[in-house]
Amino acid sequence: MKTVEFARKHGKPWLHLHFEEGKAVDKLGSFVSDNGIEILNVAGPRASKEPRVGEFVIQTLDLTFGSKIEKSCSRRRGEIVDREG
Repeated sequence: MKTVEFARKHGKPWLHLHFEEGKAVDKLGSFVSDNGIEILNVAGPRASKEPRVGEFVIQTLDLTFGSKIEKSCSRRRGEIVDREG
């Protein structure tokens, strides 16, 4: 994974979540809190390689952050951009 290699090289925290593992919401919430994350980069496989990834990401972010993410966020190429501030 290129994203993990980049994070390690630059001493940045990273977390890998997979929908089959369970507890993604708890893991993400703890990761963000424990590392003082203010900007979250979400990366993953293309939907053509893992069709359920988009739904998993949206659901996990929504359940983790709820109203902290503006409901009318912009979705481009599978990205969710927080428009709050």
